[in-house]
Amino acid sequence: MAAPCAVFLLALAASGCAARNGARDRGAAGTDASKAGAGVEEPIAPSLSAEPIILPGRGSLGADGKPVGGGAPSDKKARRKVDETDETFREKFAAANEAHAAGEDEAALAIIGAALDMNPKAPWDQRFHALKSDVRAHHLDTNVLRIDVRPQKDYVGFGEDVDLLVRIHNVGKADVVIRPPTSVGFEAVSGSTLVLTMKRTDRDIYAAELSHSWTQNVPLLASGGQELRIPMDGVHEIRVRVPADEVGDAIAGMKVLDLSGELRAGRILVGIEEPFGRVPIRPGRVVVLPANYEPLAADPLGSISKSVDALAPVHLLVATEFLSADDRPAAVGIIARALATSPIEMRPAALNALDLVRRAAAGSPVRPLAAPLMDALAAHPERAADLMEALHILTLVTHPPDARLWEDWWRRERKGPGALLEFDDTSPARKIDLRATDATPKFDGSDVWPIAPVSLLDPSVPTSAKCSFA
Repeated sequence: MAAPCAVFLLALAASGCAARNGARDRGAAGTDASKAGAGVEEPIAPSLSAEPIILPGRGSLGADGKPVGGGAPSDKKARRKVDETDETFREKFAAANEAHAAGEDEAALAIIGAALDMNPKAPWDQRFHALKSDVRAHHLDTNVLRIDVRPQKDYVGFGEDVDLLVRIHNVGKADVVIRPPTSVGFEAVSGSTLVLTMKRTDRDIYAAELSHSWTQNVPLLASGGQELRIPMDGVHEIRVRVPADEVGDAIAGMKVLDLSGELRAGRILVGIEEPFGRVPIRPGRVVVLPANYEPLAADPLGSISKSVDALAPVHLLVATEFLSADDRPAAVGIIARALATSPIEMRPAALNALDLVRRAAAGSPVRPLAAPLMDALAAHPERAADLMEALHILTLVTHPPDARLWEDWWRRERKGPGALLEFDDTSPARKIDLRATDATPKFDGSDVWPIAPVSLLDPSVPTSAKCSFA
């Protein structure tokens, strides 16, 4: 019995030793492997996922499909929903514009009215109201009432009064009735008023401009007067005189009076409707010149050439005003000659005359008028600065003072379709603008209305000028 037990104990001890030796051998092997890998790091194979990793944030979704990150519920919900009415208003706005462009103002107003009845929100409400004002103004001017201001003479001399004629033409299909203001106090109704705006611009041979503007309010009818009825296709005329002292003293150049304004309707009826509040007055223009300008007007191109030869800058500026469209390229050639060969004293008048040519030729091709200046630039590099400034005034193109840049521009201009001249109300000349306050005198039944322009720069300017109505 003792022998078998001894054999069993020896076998158990032997198996325990083998296990401990195996574990020690495995530990040693692992230590050797770690020592071997300490010097060289094995590359880690990239782990690519078939689905992108979505980082939690504003407008993103978690694994359960619910929003996470405290932001908007989701990208889809974060985007502003397109209001179905937006597309409706866009279509109506486009349709109204198309009808207005085609001259169908009544159809355009009907579309705008239907859209406004839907109470559109911003910005559509503002867009429709603005378009409605444009359509109504055009409709009034072409189908109801047309007002223009015309000078008795397009050209007058210094020291002469300027006589104007305001014409109110009924172009509608019913009589126009203008009623005087009635009542007083809370129920008072104002009368209809002509608001005349006059802007005087002085242009001299030194390329300087002085602008002075004022506004005159003129009631069509006095309170308690008789109503004015204009039949279909009838015209009512109002004569206005701007005194010579308001036009100003003579200068070494010319003065331009730009006339405009509007009729502010009070008690004006057309049939059974009262369809308008304001009617624009079509603008007019008067040029005030030195005395004895008639010979210059008779032969403007010849007068320009003579003025350059005689070094007469005032004649050059005045004669340019009377140029015909066919004579403009030849006139620019003479001006280019003045800039290239004449004394420097002719330079300001020549540049100012070129500015007049551009304004008169607005909308016509640049190329025929720019060619003489480019030819002069190539032939007279010593006067390049003056000629490049002339090119800028004519084309309104801005380049650094380098003739090579203008030559490159000219090559491209001749190859392409060609640019058109622009009017551009911003003159290169130095400008001074004196704007006057509105003058609304009390109507006392006479036919003389005072105009009291008050200069913002010099309040002490006399204000005794008058505007008379005959």
